[in-house]
Amino acid sequence: HDSSGRGVGSPPVAMEYSMGVPMPQDEHTGLRDCILRECGLHPPVVALASPDAAMRLLACARVASLDDREVYFGPPAVGWAAWAMTPPVKGERERVALSPRNETAACALVLELLTEAGEAAAAGLPVAR
Repeated sequence: HDSSGRGVGSPPVAMEYSMGVPMPQDEHTGLRDCILRECGLHPPVVALASPDAAMRLLACARVASLDDREVYFGPPAVGWAAWAMTPPVKGERERVALSPRNETAACALVLELLTEAGEAAAAGLPVAR
């Protein structure tokens, strides 16, 4: 065996790293589940190797960051998934974000999760930032 712990002659194993986004358990749990299902993000675990990993992480974080204000003033039921999956546009945060507070909280959550994951998430960091 070589120092990597693999058998000699074994092909290198690509690490498939997935990251779960924790969802608060509160009165909006049902709504969060519905949005995540509609977006195809239930359970909210994102494979960092997927080409749209950064967008999927942001969508999960946006859903996790929902609070009473956004739920009250938010889109009709069918609009939630479209909002969650809207890519951020530099300089157009007001237009694409559900609310500036939600977008700030979501971005902070994504960076916090990537930082906690450390090296394993390093590949996802530049895209997400």
